[in-house]
Amino acid sequence: MPMHGDREICLKAGMNDYITKPVDPGRLAETVKKWLPPAS
Repeated sequence: MPMHGDREICLKAGMNDYITKPVDPGRLAETVKKWLPPAS
């Protein structure tokens, strides 16, 4: 479980997104897909 405020701290520091451990494979795939450029 993330510490309270970790997500906000990381995003404010310049991260594009934030996911927690244990990593859910579906959530990881959705997050990566969101940030990849569209397929050409």
